[in-house]
Amino acid sequence: MSYRIPRDIPKLPTEWRPFPLPERIRSAVTDTRAYPVWAQQAAVALTTIEQPRTVPVNNPAGIMCQGLGFDPLPESTSGGWGWGRGAWNRAGVRPCGYALLREGLGGQGAPFLAFASVADSMRFVVQQCFEDGGDKYDGDDYCQHWFGIAEDHILYGSSRNLFDAKLAQVRTEWPSNVMIAGWRDAGASA
Repeated sequence: MSYRIPRDIPKLPTEWRPFPLPERIRSAVTDTRAYPVWAQQAAVALTTIEQPRTVPVNNPAGIMCQGLGFDPLPESTSGGWGWGRGAWNRAGVRPCGYALLREGLGGQGAPFLAFASVADSMRFVVQQCFEDGGDKYDGDDYCQHWFGIAEDHILYGSSRNLFDAKLAQVRTEWPSNVMIAGWRDAGASA
């Protein structure tokens, strides 16, 4: 994966904080937009894989910068820091900076996008799970859309199973039929 230092947001000091599962669930629930519970549960499960215990710069999903700026630049015509401007606009949130951290698979220094709050980052993750899932989000969606690997990749089976196990854990803590303060469902939930 190629990483780019963003030119339009500042470098921030690296700060880590704990982010336990109940707080992850509350963060997804407090989003004022209505999303199906399956998308919110998937976002919580995704974050427990990407940043399982502590969270850097309010980024529980390990979102890294792959583009130079939000707006297209001559060197990077897509804009959106590698995700595309539309994705950020649909989520209604943008990062406030970046911090250089060691990336998990390659071990190299990579610019992790920083957010004003974990709720901001969760807004983006819920939106992506909703868009990528269609009417559900499972281990296959995680592998293909978030992790970016194909079915013939050596890590596909174990990654799919890990996501599905984390999703089952989240659903145990937050069943779809249980109302939680701030909860709203935009449609039928799996």
